[in-house]
Amino acid sequence: IDTSDRPNIQTTISLHGMPPRGTNAFAAMHSPLLLFTSTGDSFVTASGYVTPNYEQSRVQTFYATLEDSTAGHLYVVDPNATACIASAALGECRGAQAERAPVVAWLRYWVCGDQAAKRFFFEDDCTLCQSPWTMPQRKLWP
Repeated sequence: IDTSDRPNIQTTISLHGMPPRGTNAFAAMHSPLLLFTSTGDSFVTASGYVTPNYEQSRVQTFYATLEDSTAGHLYVVDPNATACIASAALGECRGAQAERAPVVAWLRYWVCGDQAAKRFFFEDDCTLCQSPWTMPQRKLWP
């Protein structure tokens, strides 16, 4: 989110993300934002961090929660990474299969204009509007 104010940024994705360090990051953001969290992330909680990011966002934003108690903060880290040593405190480290496809779809839609990728985010029956995803929220959505 801190770097989303750069003119060449076409979209921003924040996976289990902390709030920006810069005080004007949301005011300077100019492109769509995708936010993910999971029910298993006890390190960067939805209520403490990700939801406030959604609330402060001033751009078109999609926010989804992965209903998976084993998908902790390091869920998106390579299972072979040294950082997974901290998995006992931050959640299980394993491949983030549930988050990969939506991330790719988001980039394909916003960067490449791939209309087939819209099915992940648009309409009431969107991919991220169905299990294992819960509580999809949209801001400034068409």
